[in-house]
Amino acid sequence: MARVGEYLRGRSVLRRGQQGVWAERTTPLTDPAAVLAIFPGFAFSVITDAEPIGVTISSWPNPIRVRRPTSVRPFDADTP
Repeated sequence: MARVGEYLRGRSVLRRGQQGVWAERTTPLTDPAAVLAIFPGFAFSVITDAEPIGVTISSWPNPIRVRRPTSVRPFDADTP
């Protein structure tokens, strides 16, 4: 999940099948990179304070391109 002003977080879902039986394991993911901005487009661009823009070491690239976000909530910076 990416929200401006918050740290990156998400989850990894591993699905395995063996002899017709499927198992799923979900692992939470966190990262020290904070989201600075999100720009819309064909692929949304999530800009963080990680390298090469900032000094934070992140496991994810910067910027992160997201083709199909699960949800988008625009906000007005002037509204408290």
